[in-house]
Amino acid sequence: MRALVRHAPLAVVVTDFYLQLQYESRETAYPLTGIRQIFESSYR
Repeated sequence: MRALVRHAPLAVVVTDFYLQLQYESRETAYPLTGIRQIFESSYR
């Protein structure tokens, strides 16, 4: 359960990116800023 809670914010960002890429536009920008923010706040 701890791993699920820890990785949930990252999963949300990546899932949103994937859905936008698949259903809205192939030109959807990779969410690097969002991933970095989550990494800096959660994984250090």
